[in-house]
Amino acid sequence: MYAVRSAVKKPGCLSRRTVEPMKTIATFLAFIIAGCSGLEASRLPAPVVVPFELRGDCALVRVEVNGHPTLLILDTGSGALVLDSAFARLAEVEWSRFMHGTAVGSGNTSVRIGNARSVRVGTAALSNVRVASVDIHDVQARVGYDVQGALGYELFESYVVAIDYQAKTITLHEPAEFQYTGSGVVVPLTFEHRLPVINASIVTRTRGTIPANLHLDLGSTAYALRLSNGFVTRNGIAHDTTTMAGIFGTGVGGTLEGQLLRIPQLRIGKLEINRPSTALSSATDGAFGMNAAADGTIGVPVVRRSRLIIDYPHSRAILEPQKNFSLPDSIDASGLTLRREIGAEAPIEVAYVAKGSAGDTAGIQPGDELLSIDGANVGSPNPQPARDLLRAAGKTRQLVLRRGTDTLSVSLHLRMII
Repeated sequence: MYAVRSAVKKPGCLSRRTVEPMKTIATFLAFIIAGCSGLEASRLPAPVVVPFELRGDCALVRVEVNGHPTLLILDTGSGALVLDSAFARLAEVEWSRFMHGTAVGSGNTSVRIGNARSVRVGTAALSNVRVASVDIHDVQARVGYDVQGALGYELFESYVVAIDYQAKTITLHEPAEFQYTGSGVVVPLTFEHRLPVINASIVTRTRGTIPANLHLDLGSTAYALRLSNGFVTRNGIAHDTTTMAGIFGTGVGGTLEGQLLRIPQLRIGKLEINRPSTALSSATDGAFGMNAAADGTIGVPVVRRSRLIIDYPHSRAILEPQKNFSLPDSIDASGLTLRREIGAEAPIEVAYVAKGSAGDTAGIQPGDELLSIDGANVGSPNPQPARDLLRAAGKTRQLVLRRGTDTLSVSLHLRMII
């Protein structure tokens, strides 16, 4: 979706490559960065348990970069440690003299490539970690919290990572000592430019069962599946059932629209997920374009009702399904996309209204400020509670909005958009 052109000024460990970050709503960049980083990881004498904060489906982990504490998104869709430019300067990241780049999406954003001396996750320590530094302002506004980047490939390469969305913990295991003895479903992983790929199958209404190579992307939180334009076009997915226009992704450079629907079923090995929420890309190039390397992504709504073990060292993921694993995932029922600028006084704003949605029917417009829902103030720095209230299909919420100098009261009758 966004291409990063990396220019190398003289020969060395880094070669001239195209870097394609897959940046979507509530996710970070999935950088494809070539070269030798010299990554080192401390040996773990015992498993390390690290709590995380769950914002919607987004897991936020507290880490230290060069001794500076920060909050990062846990993201298998990120091929490097991604840091916001301002924080990277604060953390004294060591910049490469040989590489620079530009993230090309709906706008251009400069990228710097460097190394962090140390990254600590609980008591686990990584050293000489590759860093991609960008302005992540749009993602901060979407998450509504002062996150400073994404923790990706280097952590998963170094340890076996067990993610428990119910307990809100990750457990890091020493790969050489990890042995799995549970009854979960083992799914083989292959890797494409530092991104994990799963062989899955998509069951359609009119075109049969279609094999798909899908990135496992823990930074993708809005929909269960996102499918590339090339895959959609080749297989006629957009014509399989009724779709509606909506946001496909938001990130560096702005917001991209696509088509939303639910396919009958997603199959991963012997696991079956019924009617997963699905977003279809309309991009002509980039990570979700006509010539995309993968067919799409599997996001957190698929895996969060399981205990998930990410085991890069043994090229596998393990899913232990929990209650309601196979049932359709729930998504927003308002058609409203909310954002909040980082700052104590910043309001929650409506960034987008899906045509034909409940929000559109109620007359809500982009730029409206959300003041309260059902009489409760939503001025919290975290917009997630407001988003959670807008997922309850069948409910009617009473909203108070500010539009310019006017204050409006709106009855919002929530219904599933797909």
